[in-house]
Amino acid sequence: QDAEAKPTEPALKVAAASQTEHRTLVDDETIALWAKLFGLIMVAIALTYIMNNSLLQFERDEHFGLEQFLRHDFPSVVGDTTALFVIGRVGACGTLPIDGAEFITIVLITSLLFSLLKEASFLKHSITLHELRYTWTRSTWVCAILLWTTSGTLACLHFHHFLFQCPNRKKLELLLLFALLLGFYVLPVMQSPEAHLHHWYCCWLLALVCRAPTRWSKISQAILLGGYVNGIACYGRDSVLMCQAVKERAEGLGCDLEELANCSKASVMDLS
Repeated sequence: QDAEAKPTEPALKVAAASQTEHRTLVDDETIALWAKLFGLIMVAIALTYIMNNSLLQFERDEHFGLEQFLRHDFPSVVGDTTALFVIGRVGACGTLPIDGAEFITIVLITSLLFSLLKEASFLKHSITLHELRYTWTRSTWVCAILLWTTSGTLACLHFHHFLFQCPNRKKLELLLLFALLLGFYVLPVMQSPEAHLHHWYCCWLLALVCRAPTRWSKISQAILLGGYVNGIACYGRDSVLMCQAVKERAEGLGCDLEELANCSKASVMDLS
């Protein structure tokens, strides 16, 4: 009876190995969590697009629509979502679940807020010495100071968490992550004179970094996710390299840019 009640040692080893293997695979809960994040991003993009194009008539790319999104941007958004889920660890902290009303509300409100801020005339200024001295209004300075103060505070909180609350092994992992992000996403882009850091790109990169398991870090991540959604819903997921990306892809495919431009002009004239 004792032999029947107690599993043999080989059976225990097999059971432990099967449990370990099961834990290393992607389980249904993880897939469901990723699906929730992807669903939230897609719904937020759709709502922001409808609000900007049909209801509020905010600034947007009038040539960007559903067909262009599905044809060009949809696969990239899937990849962005996966990076946010795996690298940014969106949804890993239970203090602000991604399927909770608070997280969803922050994403949606921030996405619309980005469009609203672009309509404000006192924010349509560049950060140059001439404009800082002669064209920035009092409202511009107030908004800039609030933005810089909030961003600086959140950056200090993340840096403090990294220095004093992360174990050494975690610090090495984060340093490696930052090095990979710089090496693959920042430095190659900044070497191009035509590079333009779209706000969808900046918000997405910063959301990957705001991965501390704290409530304030997840709130930061939700705000940045709203900025990412706004950029794609209003302008599409445009390449950071702008026209250089089009030129390089056309040359790789053996396309004649001058011939394509002439065909585009002819098509526009036919439509008119």
